[in-house]
Amino acid sequence: MKNQMFMGASTKQGYDIATKSREIIRGLIGDDIKDLAPAERDIVERIVHSTADPEYAKLVHMSADFVEAAMTSLRNKETILTDINMVKYGITQYEGEVECFIKNEEVKKIAKEIYPNINIIGLEKLDYVDLTNGAIITSNHFNPLDSYNIRKIVEEKLHKKLYIVVQDTNLAMPGALGFLFNNIEVIPLSKSPNYIIKKFMPELKKILSKGNFVLIYPEEEMWFNYKLPRPCKRGAYQFAHELDVPVISCFVKMTDTNITDNNEFNIVKYDVFINKVIYPEKNESIKSDSRKMAEVDYETRKKAYEDAYNKELKYEFDIKDIAGWKDI
Repeated sequence: MKNQMFMGASTKQGYDIATKSREIIRGLIGDDIKDLAPAERDIVERIVHSTADPEYAKLVHMSADFVEAAMTSLRNKETILTDINMVKYGITQYEGEVECFIKNEEVKKIAKEIYPNINIIGLEKLDYVDLTNGAIITSNHFNPLDSYNIRKIVEEKLHKKLYIVVQDTNLAMPGALGFLFNNIEVIPLSKSPNYIIKKFMPELKKILSKGNFVLIYPEEEMWFNYKLPRPCKRGAYQFAHELDVPVISCFVKMTDTNITDNNEFNIVKYDVFINKVIYPEKNESIKSDSRKMAEVDYETRKKAYEDAYNKELKYEFDIKDIAGWKDI
């Protein structure tokens, strides 16, 4: 153990514990990393050890030259960038620079400009609503990450947990979005009636019964940065009727900024409007009630759009209906 450190351990006892934990990890993820090169296996094992989550063995992907390129950079003493200071301070035997900008004032300033606080309007409408058995939230859908707007309300303001209903095919998406969908609270939805009855509905009922919230996009399609609300399909309201939970109707307004996001779009600011709470009528049939709830929700969101943008809702395409588009 002289002058050695293994997985953060600098004593024999720490070394023994680290070695044993590494053996346990290899037993859990062996099949997932068997085709990797030795150095790649070491990296994945270390990630799993750090996160205490064997699922990362399935999620980590490295380019063919990653290890060689990384080692070359380290030999050249190139700067290491860390996401938190704890990691920065833990790198003690490196002759190059180690940087972390999480507390950098310029970074904070840029972050506030690019990702401004979301403005929430109408939160008081939920003050006297019984949410003991949870609720379904509906909203317009315009971005793969637009659930963040609703999550801010649910988790920061209402102190509840938010689950998102997504098509099961989203879990197979490549890259960052696929990773995200597999690592946040989602409820996969398939078109199979058998799956909906035997798996989806029991899971939805269990989650709502604990007082959690579930976000469902009744438009059932995402139109990128499209400002206009679209007619609602009945699925969300059928679930609300069957499980006897309220629907919280929301609408997100998008306002253009002059801050560049990429070559085609600028950053967009968001205002989240809590419109009204819609209750199922249990004395009506599920077909009739879900249709009425869908119509009420759409009309509510339509009015929210017209009030927010001070214009009549018309489905005559205008380039200004796409928020943040630089070609405007």
